[in-house]
Amino acid sequence: MRKTKIIATLGPATDDPKILTKLLQRVDVVRINLAHGSWGAKDKASHQKKIRMVRKISKKIKKPIAILVDLKGNKIRIGNFKNEAIELKKNSLITIRFTEEEISRHDKEIVVNADYVFDNVAVKDTILLDDGLIKLEVKKIQSKKRQLTCKVHEGGLLLRGKGLEVSNKIINQPGLNEGDKKDLKRLAKLDIDWVALSFVNQASDVNQAREVLSGLNSNTKLIAKIERVAAINQLYWIIKASDGIMVARGDLALECGPGELTGLQKNIIKQTVQGNKIVITATQMMESMIHNPTPTRAEMTDVSNAVLDGTDAVMLSAETAIGKYPIETVESMSEVCSGAELYEESVSKTDTYKFNELQKVDEAIAVSSINIARNMN
Repeated sequence: MRKTKIIATLGPATDDPKILTKLLQRVDVVRINLAHGSWGAKDKASHQKKIRMVRKISKKIKKPIAILVDLKGNKIRIGNFKNEAIELKKNSLITIRFTEEEISRHDKEIVVNADYVFDNVAVKDTILLDDGLIKLEVKKIQSKKRQLTCKVHEGGLLLRGKGLEVSNKIINQPGLNEGDKKDLKRLAKLDIDWVALSFVNQASDVNQAREVLSGLNSNTKLIAKIERVAAINQLYWIIKASDGIMVARGDLALECGPGELTGLQKNIIKQTVQGNKIVITATQMMESMIHNPTPTRAEMTDVSNAVLDGTDAVMLSAETAIGKYPIETVESMSEVCSGAELYEESVSKTDTYKFNELQKVDEAIAVSSINIARNMN
């Protein structure tokens, strides 16, 4: 029996009820990312319809499925295009216009509704799009028009709503914005189990979200996503304030650099385990399976190492949301997790639990049950 939980992100690839049923039979948690999709009543795949469908199928197959909802947070995102996406070709020029308009005027323009970013950009800065897959260099700044002219160094297909980062620059933003608060109010009325807070900087960001939920008589648990270097410096207090931690490696890697990411991941997992909170490892765990039916050896090793480090759950994002092989991806991940758990090095993290710090009776019973089962083989 696999101990490590698998979280699968829902999206267009899982909208078919038959596919969703197969997915729910294989996973433990589903994730709904509010950065994509809508609350619109006319939207056939709206957030609330997804939640209702999961609960309906979960009841039908007689399997409890937890629902995790990811808030948008303050991630800087590009606006919409006239079509679903635009193609950015290497060495071509592209304009980034900072405006409240939501749709670009043509295919050589990107709109961004984050005016404060413009004031932090300089010529020769590197702008990263879609978690760093696309790289631009700022060539010209037009202050009156509030726009940048950029040269494409690494191109590709750019979908609407993708993230934007200015490389090697920390742009301070509040942890919980008005949009997040509105979403929390909507979520408090729905049957969900977890809310993931994006771009948490400090414990007060978590406390603020908890106050909003408490005011709505909601006991929904909170996951703090660690994706900023600033959060690393406040990790102890963030862990204490949260119900769990997510190692969100995509944006974290953009801030800290690839050389530091592995060490940070291990440290975050270790500290979270010592703090008696659950920990999720996420981002590109089986990225190649968006297009391929089998994972790479590197992806197998990545998932295995996360399990051996003590992660409670591993998360799939685009692999199940828009990938060609959502079911095969979950099956591959499950097999890898089960294999990693066979090793003695993957002894359950209950050995490191501080029993005197367990605050709930059900937690103490669960941990004790695991120890009894292991000792009795």
